[in-house]
Amino acid sequence: LLDCTVGEVQADREAAARRLAGMYHCIAVLKGRGTLIATPGGEVYHNPTGSAGLAKGGSGDVLTGVIASLMAQRADALRAAAVGVWLHGRAGDLAEQELTAYSVTPEDVVRKLPDAIREILE
Repeated sequence: LLDCTVGEVQADREAAARRLAGMYHCIAVLKGRGTLIATPGGEVYHNPTGSAGLAKGGSGDVLTGVIASLMAQRADALRAAAVGVWLHGRAGDLAEQELTAYSVTPEDVVRKLPDAIREILE
């Protein structure tokens, strides 16, 4: 999407997220340690939740589903991305506490989403 290497993205993740959001006029989510959410206007938000347990195939599909669900409930794109990223990361943290980073699966993250939601509501 950015016509550059993974190494170039990792060297300056914030700039990469900003560039992606600007190029495509979208809210961009750059997964990884400290997932970033960028706006077309250049704002970048850093997510504090999430851990190595989310570095698995299918984890991004769960994140996409959470964000899409929030948008279907009429959250705007930025709010859906920011809340979705936080919920996904927190659910991953909770799953990892129970199972270890090595054994967390995307299904475990989905199972912990109600607990993460409960934390927001309390």
